[in-house]
Amino acid sequence: KAVAPHRFRRVVGRFDKKFSGYEQQDADEFLKKLVEGLGDDLSGRGDGSRPYFEAPQVVDGACDMENVVPLNATPAKTEAATAARCLENARRREDHWASYALLGQTRVGLECEETGETLVKYEEWTSLELLLPHSAPRLEVFCRVSFRGNRAWPVDIRAALSDHAARGSYPTIG
Repeated sequence: KAVAPHRFRRVVGRFDKKFSGYEQQDADEFLKKLVEGLGDDLSGRGDGSRPYFEAPQVVDGACDMENVVPLNATPAKTEAATAARCLENARRREDHWASYALLGQTRVGLECEETGETLVKYEEWTSLELLLPHSAPRLEVFCRVSFRGNRAWPVDIRAALSDHAARGSYPTIG
């Protein structure tokens, strides 16, 4: 049996007031809310509360939390172990495949110009949004996508966006 759109909108509006009115919403916003609701319902939480797990970071080549990285680990292994712990914490927080099936991770590196201190942290996301600067003549984005069930061949995605994009062209992806 088909569901009338106004009834569907009313049901969705009970879970998030943003969807209860007649304002236009993005499909992306709806998908995020749907996946979040599925994860909450299937995990048994239902109320949207999630446990908090502190995220480790790499400061000057060393992890800032104990029991994350083996002793005498190389810088590459330190970063890999830290990234894995951050992703593990996110999965424990989400607590169900419906929520973390779309989970991704971004590496953020910062360096202090005065002290030379470096900081690397990992941020998890289910939807990656890029804010494009208006004045940049060219923006290049690199993303490596690796699905958990198929770690043998990650997919590399490169997108280049030139200043012509504002005039109606699309980014090139290769």
